[in-house]
This record gives sequence, structure tokens and C-alpha cells, in this order.
Amino acid sequence: MDNKIVETSFDIIFNAGEARTECERGLKALEELDYETAENHLKTANEFIVKAHTKHTEILQSYSDGISLANDLR
Repeated sequence: MDNKIVETSFDIIFNAGEARTECERGLKALEELDYETAENHLKTANEFIVKAHTKHTEILQSYSDGISLANDLR
């Protein structure tokens, strides 16, 4: 498998995981009625979501342009 697809896949997984963690922290802060902390965690989560989405979009755009990031994903 091509290093570019591995790196991009890792970036997506990492950023999505960090987004989930920040959402969980935000929800925990909401349970404690700490709205400012909750908002900060949710804003951070959104930043990670955008990063994951951007990487995913890059892959889709490459494929639509006829550029394969991997020789074989099987």
C-alpha cells in the first residue's frame, strides 16, 4: 500500500478520534453545568472534524481527478 494513502488514512482516523474525545469531554462538562468548558471542547471537536473532513475530501478529489493514492487497497 502506498505511503500517501496510509498517511492520509491515519490522519482521518486520528482527527476523528480526537473529535470524539473532545465531544465526550464537552458532554461531561455539560453534565457538570460548566457551559464555557463544554463550548471550548465542542469548538475543538469541530476543528478536528474539519481536519478529518478535509483529508477525506482530498482523497475523493484525487480519485475524481483520476489520481489513485494507492496501487491496490485490497
